[in-house]
Amino acid sequence: MVRKYKKTIKSGFTLIELIVVIAILVVISTISLNILITILRGSLKAEITKDVKQSGDYALNILTRMIRNAHSIESTCSGSSTSITIKNPDGGQSQFLCDLTNNYVSSTSAHLSPTPVPQPLTGQDFTLSNCSFNCQQTTGNPPVITVDFTLGKNTETFTRAEEKIEIDFHTKVALRSY
Repeated sequence: MVRKYKKTIKSGFTLIELIVVIAILVVISTISLNILITILRGSLKAEITKDVKQSGDYALNILTRMIRNAHSIESTCSGSSTSITIKNPDGGQSQFLCDLTNNYVSSTSAHLSPTPVPQPLTGQDFTLSNCSFNCQQTTGNPPVITVDFTLGKNTETFTRAEEKIEIDFHTKVALRSY
């Protein structure tokens, strides 16, 4: 009797092939996840930077415009201080204040009410530091006010380094109507 052997063809994958495929998928998914996290962190940093820059630029533009168009400087124009008072073209007074306790640059206009209330020029979820108004005047020239402040996002709710943004704002303004 002659025996015939049939060649059996096995379909499927070996254990080694499955382990290699799983290892490749793990490596690809890890790289993809790291890229996604990096993109999200960069996006968050850009958003926070935009918010800080927008709030600081708004405050700086208001300060610049009002000081440039002021009739005169009502406070003493010598050295650095955390507030400055100007006389507006309409005869009223405006005071700009670095409120480091409440973390904002504020503006107070006396013609708005009998007891003026400071109005924040920067948002409430920001931190303010290094804020000063420096007034210098030479004989025959208009006063020059240097405005400096550092604005950052409130770090109480943020813990990662990319969320802690601080931007320095600086400008010099000379009175136009001196």
